[in-house]
Amino acid sequence: MDTVRSSPSSSSSSSSSSSSSSSDAIPDLIYHNPEVSRPAARTFTVFPQLPTEIRAAIWKFTLLPRIVEMRYSGIYADGGFLSAAEQPIALEVCKESRELVIDLYPACFGSIYHPAQTRFNFSLDTLVFDMEFQRSIPHFLGILSQKEISGLRYLAVESDILETYRPFRDLKTPLRRALGQLSGLEELLVVYDVSDMVPRIHCDLDSSMAFYEELPEMVLKCEELQSDEDQLEPLPKPEELEDMEVWSTPKCRPVYGWRKCACSKVVDTEPESDDDEDDLEDDGFWEDDSDDSDDDIAGMGWHGY
Repeated sequence: MDTVRSSPSSSSSSSSSSSSSSSDAIPDLIYHNPEVSRPAARTFTVFPQLPTEIRAAIWKFTLLPRIVEMRYSGIYADGGFLSAAEQPIALEVCKESRELVIDLYPACFGSIYHPAQTRFNFSLDTLVFDMEFQRSIPHFLGILSQKEISGLRYLAVESDILETYRPFRDLKTPLRRALGQLSGLEELLVVYDVSDMVPRIHCDLDSSMAFYEELPEMVLKCEELQSDEDQLEPLPKPEELEDMEVWSTPKCRPVYGWRKCACSKVVDTEPESDDDEDDLEDDGFWEDDSDDSDDDIAGMGWHGY
């Protein structure tokens, strides 16, 4: 398996945690996996007395890869393409830390209509196209600047987006053509949502998605998911992705995705309805749903910064 990218602090953190010692884990898995906690905070009162160079190095060691999911809010003056991804801590702690790293997180994904509001690190962050965002993908790709087109390195696409439901509802073909223009793209993740694979698996749609190379331990150990009908299929092999005609990138691989709830619940008492799938087959699939999406965003934590 290929060696993966990591944040500047990953090499030091990996030596202190057995869960992050593998060099071939997803680069940001330990921090995007809700089952793994960050190290407990400790008091260090002499930090301001350290030399400026050491303080700068420490602030940059706090920068971690993030999963950045996008939403579109079209009708508000301060709307546009927004994300609920957690801000890097160095952007919020103090003036010194913010000034040291702000150039690494330019405001991105703006247009002549809406200002750029999403802070994005092209060297660390992974941009996500999920099913909730699928109708906005053409618009999003159309407003990318040349710097963003050439700078995007890491992209994740939910597997259902690659399915062709009808010839005139084919997202995969134009998406493949568009991503062929992303000259800097280094890695493409095809995400298989476990709650879609087995509807009984509990998920929180308001939570950020986490990526897993293997099934989450909580799912594997759940006794209620041991029946044959609840068995999760293994991820496709690389050659099977080629059979799916996924566009070629330097590295394309499948991962599991899960919007795990903060509670310990793994299985819903009753399976979720198939209303979403039915809606997908409705004639209004390509209709403008900006009003609905704006209402959803207004009630969630999607924001620009």
